[in-house]
Amino acid sequence: MKSEVAGETIEKIDPVKADCVSRLAAPKRSTPNAKVLIHFYCPKEHRQKREEPTMITDRKPSQSRRTFLHSLADRLPVFLATVATVYRRGFSVQDKQNAVLAAVKIADNPALEKVGGFVLVKNTSAGDVLIVRTGDAQYAAMSDVCPHKQCRVEVRTATLIKCPCHGSAYKIDGTYVSGPARKSLQQFRVAVADGVITITES
Repeated sequence: MKSEVAGETIEKIDPVKADCVSRLAAPKRSTPNAKVLIHFYCPKEHRQKREEPTMITDRKPSQSRRTFLHSLADRLPVFLATVATVYRRGFSVQDKQNAVLAAVKIADNPALEKVGGFVLVKNTSAGDVLIVRTGDAQYAAMSDVCPHKQCRVEVRTATLIKCPCHGSAYKIDGTYVSGPARKSLQQFRVAVADGVITITES
């Protein structure tokens, strides 16, 4: 809206459309026909409500509780099956370690009554097992297979076990001494109770 005031053009701005301020811009009197811009005070009812900025994010909305529970229910059988498999395998290893390979009565084997004496128990689940008396009340059980070329070892004396094929030597308890084998004979666990020697996997 325009009006002529004392030879000057005055342009009024609608308060509703203006970014209102409570001040009046002074006209430049030195310029003929200068346009004077008057900013009127905006009444409260005419003030425009400014929109609050909207936050924009790239985050995906989180799953609802129902979706999460369905997902959990789908995965639960697989999880339980895995736990059961590991549980069974653990007991399988333990059962194997506790498996009895042989039970030998000392009274039925006179060779075991003296140090250096031995018996060979054949066809156990771990192969042939050599049982040797290593002390007054001590026994050792080991494989009779030399780890070098799988020849059968022999008890030569009360302190020496030897491989007849390539000369590897072992102590009476199966510990490596010399020769190409470079390691001891396979050992088994020994338990003695009530005159019975029980051999299990080590």
